[in-house]
Amino acid sequence: MRDFFGLERHDYGNVFATAVMLSGVEVLSTCASCKTQTRRRTSPLSVGWAKGPNVIGAFSWPSGLGEIAVTGRPKRLFELNNVSGVHFETITLVEKPHRHMTVRECDSDDPVPGLHNELVLWRLLADHTASLNLTKSRRESVVDCFECGDFHINVLSADAPLELATELPEGCNVFRIREMGNLFFVSSDVKRIIEDAGLTNVVCRWRGRY
Repeated sequence: MRDFFGLERHDYGNVFATAVMLSGVEVLSTCASCKTQTRRRTSPLSVGWAKGPNVIGAFSWPSGLGEIAVTGRPKRLFELNNVSGVHFETITLVEKPHRHMTVRECDSDDPVPGLHNELVLWRLLADHTASLNLTKSRRESVVDCFECGDFHINVLSADAPLELATELPEGCNVFRIREMGNLFFVSSDVKRIIEDAGLTNVVCRWRGRY
């Protein structure tokens, strides 16, 4: 079995610019009983920037941990190393004119200067979604609405490693887990690529084996 890791935002200390998702999700329906909305991702994803730092990390998080925007360096590294189970889409950047942004893609004392209108960000998308073995992962599914089937997951043991109930394609390096919301998970190979390159504003936290 192989270890897998969750991708999480590293900087919550106002070091890097905070990306804000402006569009990229379409509401398909709303449950008449509980008002839960069924949504799907749409393209392109539009991103703006919150007030604060103007240094852009290699990874940005426009919508919690469920959307990942990357600069060109992570994309090139993933492609160079034949990372499977992932693809990229261009992001539409919405910004006040003439604002200067600085890109810092790796942990270096020498940021790479650049104008916002020269910056290209990419939306990281996983090709595969696995299912969780709830019993072995010490979790349980609780139905919140019998009309639409909306549910939430209770964590019975926060320290329990996650275990998948379905097999992923051979060599898959990036995936989601249906019961874990929109989180991204990666193999140890991707963790090594990220850490060896010193990519900024991302951390890989061990979650289990598959």
